[in-house]
Amino acid sequence: MSNSALNWLDLQARMLSAKLDLDGRVDLLFVPKPRAGTGAAAGALNTLNGTWLQFLNNTSIASPRAAGGVVGPQLASAPRFELYENLGLAVASVRASEVGQLQSVADALEEVHVLPPLELIRPEFTGALANIPAGVSWAIKLLKIDKLWERGLRGQGVVVGHLDTGVDVKHPSLIHAVSCFADVRSDGQLEENTNPRDSGQHGTHTAGLLCGSVLDGAEFGCAPQAQLASAIVIEGGDVARRVLRGLDWCVGKKVRIVNLSVGVPGFNPAFQPVMSALRARDVLAIVAVGNEGPNTSRSPGNYAEALSVGAIQPDGAVWPRSSTQSFDRTSDPLVPDIYAPGAEVWSTWPNGAAMMLSGTSMASPHVAGLAALLLQAAPNASAGDLEVAIRTSIEQPVGLAVAVPNAVRALESLVGV
Repeated sequence: MSNSALNWLDLQARMLSAKLDLDGRVDLLFVPKPRAGTGAAAGALNTLNGTWLQFLNNTSIASPRAAGGVVGPQLASAPRFELYENLGLAVASVRASEVGQLQSVADALEEVHVLPPLELIRPEFTGALANIPAGVSWAIKLLKIDKLWERGLRGQGVVVGHLDTGVDVKHPSLIHAVSCFADVRSDGQLEENTNPRDSGQHGTHTAGLLCGSVLDGAEFGCAPQAQLASAIVIEGGDVARRVLRGLDWCVGKKVRIVNLSVGVPGFNPAFQPVMSALRARDVLAIVAVGNEGPNTSRSPGNYAEALSVGAIQPDGAVWPRSSTQSFDRTSDPLVPDIYAPGAEVWSTWPNGAAMMLSGTSMASPHVAGLAALLLQAAPNASAGDLEVAIRTSIEQPVGLAVAVPNAVRALESLVGV
């Protein structure tokens, strides 16, 4: 909710209906009021720091230093406050009973949102493949990504943000896939330069679709020479804080493309400032739209600020569980924005294996991989340029129920060749 119409009673009601932590607090996303001039973003965050200290004084509670936090007397019940400096945002844990004190420092706030419980957009397991089909995958061929390979575009020099369960870099297709790695702990604190690992399996699968190299003669990675800024942000713990910290880290690493397979069911505006912050920093967020079928979607994939992706099957039909939904808004009224191969898609799996999965979180890496190839061809292209090139390239080949991106047309649109 914006400051011009902040309804504190409504905020309090939302907090009371949200899932509380063990100390009875709710995570609030603070969006600072914009400031003009050089260093405006840093100035706004400094104001937020001061705002939080004032709030603590009003509530007679102070906060110990956490990563990116503020200093004060250490009390066991102290609220947590974290700055996401690269995003220009902050999160604080606040009790509903403390909203009255928060009003006294509202002048520094443009928006306040109750953070929802993000979760993995879970795919459907199709089965392990004992014998991987050799050659280029049906998904790569359908999107004509292999035609860009023929032009020497394989993602070299491009780093893609990969926020997932991690990645198994011991897999023969992913040995050189990771440029940098971070483990965002369950409390939202980040440990960088830890040994890359996959805390589940999902991240290894999406990593293979993004940049996996040839495995037993099979080619399925869209940008096999690109690398990943990979961070563990799911599953378990405070996923919203974990995702925020991972995104903040990606921005700090100068990542230009981020692939996300997380969401909260339905439309929830809390992450809109996050998607807006990414776009303002020239980062293209490519997000799976959800796996609950027609008339459903997930946030942030259903935001106008995200490039949302739905899933199609090898036979050209829309995967039945791929979410789609219309909204009463002028910009981007129908999601997903585009479709890509996402059903019966095989890729890397931990311990050197391969697995076939179905889901919109298999579709979004195909689009993110295409974006990486385009960024290699046009390093100065903006996030908006990449999105427009991809969205305007769509065509509906014979036999397909919906249109899909055409990599060649996207390239020609972007660079004019």
